[in-house]
Amino acid sequence: MNKHLINEIKGDYPFACVDILGYKNRTKALSLDELLKFHSNFITMTDILKYFSIKIDPPNFLNILDTLFVYPKNEHTTQLKVTSIIRYLANLLHHTISIPNNREFVPLRGAISFGEIFVNTNYEINRSLTVPLVLGKAVIKGYEWETCQNWIGISIDPNSIEGLKSFDSRSFNKLEQDKYIIKWGVPMKNCKIKTIETYAINFIDSLDWGMRRSLDVICQQEQSAEKEEVKEKYKNTREFIKYIYDTRKFPKVIEINSRE
Repeated sequence: MNKHLINEIKGDYPFACVDILGYKNRTKALSLDELLKFHSNFITMTDILKYFSIKIDPPNFLNILDTLFVYPKNEHTTQLKVTSIIRYLANLLHHTISIPNNREFVPLRGAISFGEIFVNTNYEINRSLTVPLVLGKAVIKGYEWETCQNWIGISIDPNSIEGLKSFDSRSFNKLEQDKYIIKWGVPMKNCKIKTIETYAINFIDSLDWGMRRSLDVICQQEQSAEKEEVKEKYKNTREFIKYIYDTRKFPKVIEINSRE
């Protein structure tokens, strides 16, 4: 196999982009060494989650600046290409929101899309130059949907739902049945339409302490936020958490707690 084909995926597949919110302000506030430490900790956390929080083979990811790209492995079955991404992201959100007291809160907002993608972490331009490449229509669809949401969370681009269902309807239906994804009116920003219904990633633990911890973290961030638009993001997230708890729509299992 040629060197430039290693870690490569090309074609119509599910894809996710997840942004670290407030990254610009974080960069301005931290020294270069502090920023490097933050990135090292974040990348370590996302990598560790692949191995101990999912009891299926995890997806690949690539971190560039404030964005985490998540994409399937070539060797995955069609079922795993969908399931591994959504279950990984559910655990990522759960881990970053229901956090222990000694871990820094990292607000994430993301989108899952479907379509043409090309990803290669070590693409060979020539014998002396290799670069990471992330290209394709699914990348743009994911980016556009991610940026228009007004909360802390991850949801499916509405224009990608039918593509995901066509790609693997059995896995999509099972994920909905197990409540890893639920229909939700995702809050919009700078839009006449306040919410758009799609599927949101469900990260809420059925244990009371997990739900309370998630609410506590979000409420603390909401209260400490100085700008009203930031407060609104946390308010919208708080409403999602309360909705899951009030309706008891918990995922079948959040593997972070090893109850499966």
